[in-house]
Amino acid sequence: MGAVSSLLNQDTRTVQQAFRTFDASYLAAAAALRQTATPTTAPTAARLAAFDAAIATATTALDASIGSSPSNLTNSSAALNTTIDGFTAALQAEIDSAATGLANSSNQSVLALNREAISHVQAASQ
Repeated sequence: MGAVSSLLNQDTRTVQQAFRTFDASYLAAAAALRQTATPTTAPTAARLAAFDAAIATATTALDASIGSSPSNLTNSSAALNTTIDGFTAALQAEIDSAATGLANSSNQSVLALNREAISHVQAASQ
């Protein structure tokens, strides 16, 4: 029982670190996006594309990291990995959805996106 508990603790730390890494990647992408937005103008199309690409990369890395964590457990299954894939896909979809309107938005909208995305990351990491 002690070995399984140790593996679970190790896996938990790995998943927490993966979410911290994702959060840092998200915050960096959002900060870059805000650099071209003003209180009255939207971010540039190039910044929006870079933001989308950064979120896709960060989500893929998050999925890979948390998907591989339970592989050291004897009873981990494909169903668990499918569930993890579903959660990370939903997280990316939520962030992408929140970012959709930014092409015609101001810096205030980017800040609102930031608050919304942080709430999605917090919900996913609980």
